[in-house]
Amino acid sequence: MYPPTRTLALSLALAIAPLVSAVQAQETTVTTATTVVAPAPLFAYPLGTAPLSAAGGTCSVKATAPRASAAKDQQLKFIVDYQTNPDRGADFRYYMVSTGKSKSLAQVQAMFADGFARSFSAPVGAELCKLGDIAHGGEVRLVARGGGETELAFNPPLSTGNPVFTAAESAAFARILR
Repeated sequence: MYPPTRTLALSLALAIAPLVSAVQAQETTVTTATTVVAPAPLFAYPLGTAPLSAAGGTCSVKATAPRASAAKDQQLKFIVDYQTNPDRGADFRYYMVSTGKSKSLAQVQAMFADGFARSFSAPVGAELCKLGDIAHGGEVRLVARGGGETELAFNPPLSTGNPVFTAAESAAFARILR
């Protein structure tokens, strides 16, 4: 026979063996996680294009829903394309504005159309329209800079600075959005 201490050790070893096997089996279980990424918005609805000058260049607006749509949570893309230097290739810039969950695309179109149109008679610094709220993640304001120039004042600001549109660009956007 075995001494009592060895018997105790042997019984504990036999009792623990199934637990150790179960833990090892759990450790070898492989779980895979799939990350779901939301697709980039598809700006499938061109709202219009307007020429900037005889030398070339255009302003255009695209949207994620048809013109004057009652759909909410949509986006507008304001595009300025300067086609003046063929040596440099494409020279354009664009800015996206989201309608949010409380405003429809039609409401936002009308706000910006009115704001761009009023920019020619508005005093410097006048807020022509405001969309969003910084308390809910961000806002964008259209601000008059004088002589028809406007600024899309994003808050928080863009890393490249807030865009300023010339009088010709503001007029083109007003025509497109009407």
